Amino acid sequence: MFLGLYSKSAETVALSVAALFVFFFFNFIPFVIPFIFLGIFFSIFVLKEIASSIALYMIAKEEGYKSPWFAFIPYLKTYLKLNLPKSPFKFFSEYRDVDKVSLYSTLGILIYDFLLSKSGMAFLGDFKTILLLYRDYRLYEYYQPDNAVEFAIIKFVCPVSEPILLFVIYGKMKKNRT
Repeated sequence: MFLGLYSKSAETVALSVAALFVFFFFNFIPFVIPFIFLGIFFSIFVLKEIASSIALYMIAKEEGYKSPWFAFIPYLKTYLKLNLPKSPFKFFSEYRDVDKVSLYSTLGILIYDFLLSKSGMAFLGDFKTILLLYRDYRLYEYYQPDNAVEFAIIKFVCPVSEPILLFVIYGKMKKNRT
């Protein structure tokens, strides 16, 4: 018998199993909890992206856009969001063609993301945030002129709300068409 652990009594076996469970629980759970939270946040992010892509697809299809499937591809989604509002961009008191500005802005974001990931200059992310906030504001301004600022602020403060805002836009589009 090794230190009394080899005993045939049921009490000793139960206590040994309980001790192993407590040992396992208190040593394993702190390791697993971060992964549980990461899984929850990742699931929320994926669901948000799928829902916002579906809403944007429905808006683009309703508008008669030639490639509404752009809503499901990340950088093409940015191009679609910039291109959907049919009002021209105004830079320095001069109006610019929407297609060209949308294409150049999307390529700029793509190149910027590549450079940002390679250079480690994370402080430049603020410029991208401002550009993407303007992109969303412009989309909301075109479809919801009365609530554009509120929609942009809500989207900026709580990004998970994007699908809801896009479905609100789609709902008003359908309501106005009938």
